[in-house]
Amino acid sequence: TTTSGTCFTDGPGAHGNNERCTINVLRNGFLSVVGPFVIETCCDYFTVGTSTTRLTTPAQLNNRAVVAGTPLNWRSDGSVTNAGFTICASSTMAPTMAPTVAPTRSPTPAGTFFCGFNTPVA
Repeated sequence: TTTSGTCFTDGPGAHGNNERCTINVLRNGFLSVVGPFVIETCCDYFTVGTSTTRLTTPAQLNNRAVVAGTPLNWRSDGSVTNAGFTICASSTMAPTMAPTVAPTRSPTPAGTFFCGFNTPVA
């Protein structure tokens, strides 16, 4: 689904299982993720052009240069669906925010489980 020819989205609601979509870039520019970007990072991904590198995070897509005629490919697997994405393109790079304070780690609540492990955090 496109909006104004400058943005595209997986559509309203969650993205579907086994989606396959190719977006053809019409002008040189830069990509930027707009709003929520929620996909299954293990199994749902974008590729650009003929590259096999899987792009699964906003950081990998934001300010990625694209050239007219380059395909941007989206694929989802057949298990988990999530909120999806909206990605826009513009002729200039999106501004980046520099952290104003060094990041800190929040304490992990007792009983929290990490993905892939069955050991609770003490």
